[in-house]
Amino acid sequence: MSGKIIALRAMTNKQMQAVGSDLSYGPIVIGPVLKRELFVREFQTKHGLSVDGWPGDKTYYSLWSAGYRPATREAIISYARDWCNIGTTYKLGSGGYEWLPDFPSTELDCSGFVASVLGRSRKPQVDFPYWLSTDSIWGDCADKQRLFKQIVEPVPGCLVVYPDSNGRQGHVGIVSGVENDWIRGIDCSSITKDDAVTERNLSFFLLKSDVRFCLPVWLQE
Repeated sequence: MSGKIIALRAMTNKQMQAVGSDLSYGPIVIGPVLKRELFVREFQTKHGLSVDGWPGDKTYYSLWSAGYRPATREAIISYARDWCNIGTTYKLGSGGYEWLPDFPSTELDCSGFVASVLGRSRKPQVDFPYWLSTDSIWGDCADKQRLFKQIVEPVPGCLVVYPDSNGRQGHVGIVSGVENDWIRGIDCSSITKDDAVTERNLSFFLLKSDVRFCLPVWLQE
């Protein structure tokens, strides 16, 4: 995904037609924005899916499985930063349901933000039969490791997460920098009203006794 998407989303159809250039999602070209339906139809045909041009649940998962996801820690940070300063509002239970060429979403919560950055639907899938949430990320990385593997120390591009507990909502963010005893990162929270996704000091995570750090299992290190 590229920051160019933000500018194109704000253009009129006439302006977009005049641009007509390809947008890249990581190493994979997704084609001109106006041709998304044709791209999806072609993808569905090649992969034996119902052809309707819409990236529904099965198509979304197939796209993700085919490699439409960040492949490195650096890519995760880059994609996460694309969500900053675009006026996203925080709403619990929102985000992570639409394929990334529909970026940006106007409403997200912390798990929806992470799911969107990873190019992964937060809905249960065959390889991860749970909703993608703070609890499932936290539990998976130290147990089955279907999508996430726990690491001892934070590194740029990893996730930092703690689960729900005693009526308290869990939280998850993406680490973008580590220095001595503090971490910087990108998260979606209700702290800021105008822009829910911000890059800030996330050292408050370190005060949680149940905090965990993890990386997606598919990353190319």
